[in-house]
Amino acid sequence: MRRLVLVLLVFGLTRGLIGYVSHHPEVYPDGSADPTTDLGNYVFWSNQVQDLGNHPYRDFKVEYPPGSIAIANVPYLVTHEEYRLAFIAQSVAFDALGLWAVYRLSRRRGSWWGVAAWLGLLPLLGPVAFTRLDMAVAACIAWALERVEAGRWTQGGIWLGLGTVIKLTPGLMLPAVAIAAPRRWRPAAAFTAVVAVSVLPFLTDLPELFDSIAGYHLERGVHAESLWGSAALLARVTMGTSVEVVGAFGASDISSRLDDSLKLLSNIAALVVLIDSVVAAWHVRRGNGAQTVLVAGGYLVLLTAVGRVFSPQYLVWLVAPIAAGLAIAPRPLRWSAVLLAISIALAHLVYPVWFFDYMAVKGWAVAVGFARNLALLGAGLLAVRVAWRYQPAPDPDSAPDAEPAVAD
Repeated sequence: MRRLVLVLLVFGLTRGLIGYVSHHPEVYPDGSADPTTDLGNYVFWSNQVQDLGNHPYRDFKVEYPPGSIAIANVPYLVTHEEYRLAFIAQSVAFDALGLWAVYRLSRRRGSWWGVAAWLGLLPLLGPVAFTRLDMAVAACIAWALERVEAGRWTQGGIWLGLGTVIKLTPGLMLPAVAIAAPRRWRPAAAFTAVVAVSVLPFLTDLPELFDSIAGYHLERGVHAESLWGSAALLARVTMGTSVEVVGAFGASDISSRLDDSLKLLSNIAALVVLIDSVVAAWHVRRGNGAQTVLVAGGYLVLLTAVGRVFSPQYLVWLVAPIAAGLAIAPRPLRWSAVLLAISIALAHLVYPVWFFDYMAVKGWAVAVGFARNLALLGAGLLAVRVAWRYQPAPDPDSAPDAEPAVAD
């Protein structure tokens, strides 16, 4: 009971502090970017749906799946005037939901490092954690991994589906989870059912939905904040390479003669990582939820690191697999967690504090951004290494709190 009280106390203090900063971004020094700008998009979507009666994808573009629209609209139902505050409160609720999953997993495994990571890393990222859709995604990933470790593979598929209908990324974990499941079709079927239900209201607008989401993401170039973009900007700073930062797709991409090559290279790297995650899942003993959590979570971190698009809010999702992994293998994953913490701290400096300096390609700001991306890459590589080397207990079914490996 004392541990739970301590967890709730730390949660209340840290979330109260970051919630205040999220609602009052003017506390940042002059020249910083406004970390709440995405809320303007969510207000626009909500206004289009609730006030004007317009239809998403058909009447206005949304680059995310249908679940994102629902999450954006809920605070608008509560209040128009204090939308920012309502959205922050909703994010804190999702934060608490994710913490609950990690707490359950930590209590079952007997290691509390996962709870400590969830409590400490999310506020370290600053207002981005509470002013984007990504906290809801993090909560879904946390519950998916908790359910998988508990042997509830179908429920794990449901949670992955819920995360995917908000943002596509959790779907990248499905192959590993399905391959390692005792009955592979169950998590895949559950995932598919959730996605299908989310699409039902848009059956007459499927071409527009596909174009808004898939078309948007497939056509994107190399984001200036990605590993590849920061490397290109670092080359400009150190070697005078001709690289510019240009506005594109509502964000900032790099523009140079190497654009196509870097985009191809990043796509190949992501495909290799995804294939390797499938290979790793084949080596997991069927029904071993703990190792599946390490495989699916570790490869998600690495996939994010090598992707050609990167935004600081992506780090919100990555706290979930690292926290879940620390509950299972705290000692092997400690350096991966440290590197993720470094990446998150540097991300907070790059955005919002030094964002305009980074986009102006000032050498020191670019160096910090590149270091952030290298730390994330290192966290992913180490997490994958742990997933491959993890040795499960000889007979996990005999553990007092373990559920049957085929439980569903």
